Amino acid sequence: VLNLVVSDDTITKRALGRKRSDDTLEVIQERLRAYHAQTAPLIDYYTQKGLLQPVDGEKSPEEVQKALLEKLPKK
Repeated sequence: VLNLVVSDDTITKRALGRKRSDDTLEVIQERLRAYHAQTAPLIDYYTQKGLLQPVDGEKSPEEVQKALLEKLPKK
C-alpha cells in the first residue's frame, strides 16, 4: 500500500493553486476533515500489517514519481 505523505498546508496550497472552481478553502478543508476521519485510520492498520510504503509527497512531481516507481514490485 503506497501512502503519499503530504502536509495539510501543502495540500491546501496546491489545491488552491489549481484555480478550479470547486477548490475553495472551505471545500478543501472539508475534504481534509473527511480524509482524517475516514481514510487516515487505515495508515495504522496497514502499518501494523507491514504493508504500508510511505512516499514523501512534498517533493517535486518527478521525485515523487521516481520514489513511487521504486516502491512498486518489480516484474
